[in-house]
Amino acid sequence: MLRHVKADVTSIPPPIFITTVVDPTPVEFRIYNGVVGVVRGNLIVTKWDPDFPGPLHKDSLLNPDNR
Repeated sequence: MLRHVKADVTSIPPPIFITTVVDPTPVEFRIYNGVVGVVRGNLIVTKWDPDFPGPLHKDSLLNPDNR
């Protein structure tokens, strides 16, 4: 088995990065909008709790324990 380190291999050119934008399909639009609706609903509902509002609520997506 051969082992090579970067310092020994100088003939490899730097990588070429190409960014391609792909338009979403109608199904992907619906899925994305569904996810956005769930996230917005979570943020609104967890904000209403008077004892643990917003990020303090255990079910909030903003709670650090849920990351």
